[in-house]
Amino acid sequence: MKIRQRYVGPEGAAQDCYWMRRAVAQARLAEGATSPNPPVGAMLVKDGELFAQGHHEQAGGPHAEIAAFQNLDEAGDANGATLYVTLEPCSTLGLTGACTSAIIDHGVQRVVFGSVDPNPYHAGQAVSLLEEVGIAVTTGVYAEETDALIRIFRHWILTKRPYVIAKLGMSFDGCLTRPPGESTWLTSKAARRDAQGLRLEVDAMVVGAETIRKDNPKLTLRHPHSPLNKRPLKRYVLTRSGELPEDSQIFTDEFASETRVVRNAAWPDWLDNASTEGVTSILMEGGGACLTEALQAHAVQEVHLYLAPMVSGGNVRGIQSALGDRIKLRGVQFSMIGDNVKASAQLSYEN
Repeated sequence: MKIRQRYVGPEGAAQDCYWMRRAVAQARLAEGATSPNPPVGAMLVKDGELFAQGHHEQAGGPHAEIAAFQNLDEAGDANGATLYVTLEPCSTLGLTGACTSAIIDHGVQRVVFGSVDPNPYHAGQAVSLLEEVGIAVTTGVYAEETDALIRIFRHWILTKRPYVIAKLGMSFDGCLTRPPGESTWLTSKAARRDAQGLRLEVDAMVVGAETIRKDNPKLTLRHPHSPLNKRPLKRYVLTRSGELPEDSQIFTDEFASETRVVRNAAWPDWLDNASTEGVTSILMEGGGACLTEALQAHAVQEVHLYLAPMVSGGNVRGIQSALGDRIKLRGVQFSMIGDNVKASAQLSYEN
């Protein structure tokens, strides 16, 4: 007999937050694997007891709610239960059936979700459909965390362009490099390992041509113990001249077919082209010139800065010319990775 987990604590909002946190943890099990869909987690709870849980594992596969129903010992166990799910259940037929129909069919008594579907054609429809048949609905629970889970999906749905994350390692004097003859590394091994985790969240990477010429990077997934490491990332190289070493790793390795050379293209244009290839998110990893142009084009939505404890005196700076507009950082978070400082934030642009 399966030993079920039980919530012990105050009722009401506190219990809802507890189970929604658990649903968020379920969703994170598949971060980076569900594109173009968002990661979603679900929990089925009755009388404070967990009966089943599930998450959306990959596009085209069962949604989180369906996965939770499939993990029940008995289908009837969901009768009278509360369903906690990080994103509003879908109400239309797609590659899978509508989750609202499955919720109704399983006799769920109450639905609690965190984030409203960002698609304006679907937003709020689940609430109406469920309440019409007498199922109670509570929304917005743990919404800050559930909204963070779908930030890439929301941007892609609303703009039809990929969500761009910028990552850079920098010294205290704002340099991306060290003087000639010194080690090429600024940040620590632990910080670089943490940065590898950012690659797991995206569909593609982009660097400037100078990064390819000088560093010959692999631009692949190499995070320790991740099952996603064999997933190919598309790799974009931005160049004016088109002159790139033919023996670069990105042109000769097993993922060479995923490499794209983008010559003399404005940021909005090549992002539109990337979107037609199914790319919903891009990590930018190389070059002050590349970063500066992206910021000037208002193309970056999120930044992760790894600050090394040194004054470098290198000759490549992170920002290489005036940006023109004010850039505001939202939701800034700081953390220590050994003796390196990591700063993360979302960006908004003001004229």
